[in-house]
Amino acid sequence: MDENDIIHDLGFDFIEKIKFHYPKIMDRTIPLSATGVSSWTFFDWKSKGMIPFEAENENDRVKLNLIEYVWVKATAALRQFGIAFKELSKMKDLIYNPEIFMQAIRELP
Repeated sequence: MDENDIIHDLGFDFIEKIKFHYPKIMDRTIPLSATGVSSWTFFDWKSKGMIPFEAENENDRVKLNLIEYVWVKATAALRQFGIAFKELSKMKDLIYNPEIFMQAIRELP
């Protein structure tokens, strides 16, 4: 059983429900400059696999959605504390692992 089967077994389409109730979360409207992270740093992190998303158009300025913005800000803060990329990579893998969200859904009352 994959994650879509579980979502549909719960009686609602989770992603569509989020998009309906929180449509602005997924809109890429936040400029990279709002994060305080330079474009050079952003693309360096991206080349190291720390940025797990692709820009819609590589020729445009980087625009982030709310989730991407939070990840970039968290990464910047953790780097200031000296957290190594190896540890951040583990964190990224956990945060962006849909199985974690599926487990939380399974445990809903």
